[in-house]
Order: sequence, then C-alpha cells, then structure tokens
Amino acid sequence: IQWPTDLKTLNELSLIQTIYALIEHFDLLNQSEGTEYVFKFLDVVQDFSVTKSDDIGEFLAYYDQNKASITIASPEGANAITITSIHKSKGLEYAVVIVPFANWTHQAKNERIWFELPLDSFPELSLEEHALRYTFGRVAAKEINGESILENQSNAERHSLFLDALNMMYVAFTRAKQRLHILTTLPSEDSNYKTLEFYRESFAEVLINYAVNQSQLSLDLPDFMPADYQWVTDYYVLSSAHEPKYVSNNVSSNVDRLIGINSQIIPAPNFRLQSKSADIYTQSKAKRTQGEYLHDVLAQMEGKRFWLANRNTRFIHLEESIRHLVDQIMNEDQLSQWFVDEELIFAERDILTPEGSVYRPDRVISKAGKSVIIDFKSGKRKEEHHDQINLYKQLLGQLGQEVGTGVLLYLDDLSTVYV
Repeated sequence: IQWPTDLKTLNELSLIQTIYALIEHFDLLNQSEGTEYVFKFLDVVQDFSVTKSDDIGEFLAYYDQNKASITIASPEGANAITITSIHKSKGLEYAVVIVPFANWTHQAKNERIWFELPLDSFPELSLEEHALRYTFGRVAAKEINGESILENQSNAERHSLFLDALNMMYVAFTRAKQRLHILTTLPSEDSNYKTLEFYRESFAEVLINYAVNQSQLSLDLPDFMPADYQWVTDYYVLSSAHEPKYVSNNVSSNVDRLIGINSQIIPAPNFRLQSKSADIYTQSKAKRTQGEYLHDVLAQMEGKRFWLANRNTRFIHLEESIRHLVDQIMNEDQLSQWFVDEELIFAERDILTPEGSVYRPDRVISKAGKSVIIDFKSGKRKEEHHDQINLYKQLLGQLGQEVGTGVLLYLDDLSTVYV
C-alpha cells in the first residue's frame, strides 16, 4: 500500500491500511533492529480492528489508555533482561533475579482506610428515624486519637498489611534458580524525619538488620558494581554459592544447584552543588521542602493551646527551624487568630460532592458564627489558589454553612491573603 499523496485518498483508508502504508513509507520492516516491536504493534492493530472498531480516532484513544500494558514476549535464549512486577512474576523462575528497590513499606500510616463506626460508640452518627444498618468512615491511622474500637481495627489492618508485604517479599526472593541480588538503600542519619520514618516502616530496615547481624560484609565488591558507587556501597553475602554446574541434555543424572543470595546496601549519597545557579536551586528547593514540612505539622494542630501542651512531647522530634516557625505563628496575633482551639471545626477532612469528587480544605474554623477556610500554601502566589478557596466556600455553602472570608496562609514568609 503506497502512502497517499492527497487528503481524499488518505481519508478513504481503513485503520489497517493506514498502518501498513506508514510502515511501507518509512521502510520499518527492513531496519536492523526493532522489527519485533512493529510486529507486536500490528498484532494490537489487527486485534482492535477485528474486535472493536476500524476507526483511527478510537484506536488512538485505546492505545493511549493501554500502551503501558502492551508488551512483547521475550523468547527463550534471547540476550535480554525481563523487567516485570513482583505480582506478574508469580509462578515464574529465572536463572538470575535482581530486586532493585527492596524498600517497600509494610504499613499504611498516612493512607485512609475504611473503619466500621458502631453507633453505640459514636452516637453522634445516629440518624434517629433514618438510622443506617452499618456505618463506616475513612480514617488515617494517625487520626484515631485513642478510640479503642478503632485501634483494634487498626491493629488488625496493620497485621494484615504486614503479612501482605511479607508475602510479596517471599514471592520476589523465590523467583531465582541460581543467583539473587537484592538492592536497597540506607538513608543517612541527617535525613529528614519523614524519610527516616518511612525507612523504619519498610522492609529495607528488616533486610539491612538481617544482613548486618546474620551475614558477612565483603570487602571485595563484585565486578559488576560500577566504580563510581563503590564508596557508598556495602556488599553483604548472605549465602556463598559455587558456580552452577552445566550438563548436556543426554546426561540423566541429577545436577546439584545452590542459590547465591547477595544483597547490596547503598546509602543515599549527599550531593553539594557549587555553582551560583545551583545555590539558587538548592535554596528554592529547601524553602519548598520546609514549607511542605510546616504544612504537615500545621495540619495536626488543633490550636495554640494544643501546640503549647504538646510542643515538647508529641512534637519533640521537629527540626528547630520548624519549631521556631510554629512558635512565631502561635505568638503573632495576626496569625494565631486562625489557631484558636475552641474555634476549630475540622482540619484535613474530605468533602464529597454529589458528582463523586473529593476536596480537602486544610483548616475550617468558626469566627463570629461564620465558617472560615484557611488553606496553607508554599511557593509562588497563583490565581488558582484564590479559585480553590472560592470553590471550598461554595462547597461549605452547599452544606448549609454560613461562610465568611477565606484565608490563604503562605508558609514561606508567613503572609496572609484574604479571599
């Protein structure tokens, strides 16, 4: 099929005709590499054309939605690496397996999960004559606040998540027939508290503790380890293995096979950028990180009295710079007026619209009988921040609230903008 020279002829081509014309025009089947991808693409086109539609627009929409899941089979004996997920590797075996990111979490501390809320424990949820048979709510683990009925459910969920993560690790580590290489990272001691907290709730800590206590640190790194990374790498041999024995197919004796399990601990390196432009970038990034950190702290805050009561207990781990900023917010009248404990209605709570969309204002308080929305922002001032506040005000109005002025609190310089 020749590529058409006029638009009329092009519009008359079917989906398959268009694809073949493009392949012939660019001579894609006579290239030295990549023909297997072309043939796979033709299979996808053919299957779509037969089972769904011959329309080019519909195929492009389908391909855009599904391109990430379309793969080609790697033939046996090909000099290639199979990249797959742990779930898709179930039931498969490979001579050598590399697990490059063995640091997944076994907890869901910040993820909201569904809890059953019995009405005898939460009578405020009772609807009297319209009582529901079952009542559920989405709550993050850190928001349970001593409710025993929720803590029991949370513990059961944490145990379930840990077992699921443990099963996933078992599947990953038992795919190898000869050698298993495990790579994980150890954060430096001066990493921010979120990184360290994630590490403590991940299998990286489990693996590293096991490697340190149950195996031998090798001073001789393997040849495949790039020289640039050797100074930040510890190499532990969990199990020594002989070279595998190979026999011809006509030998019927059993072949001894040992699995070599190797792990690599690669501490995250610290980088220092020296140029002036890099310094600007570094400072900008530091401000953004500080703003996000402060945002997370303020999201937990009921008010000034709550901060003073928990400053040296619950928040003892905070960096000094963040503690200073929170102190400044709570001591300045213009800012502390938004953090009166008794005026808090809710903080970081979802609002579900009839269309199914979910919105979450940072803080809603009551001032002079009106609901006031405070939203924390960091970085550049944007018009969309005003649009977001106005949307929140509209949603609260639909919920029957009398809404007052909205407030944007910019955390980089602690300035406020009224909307």
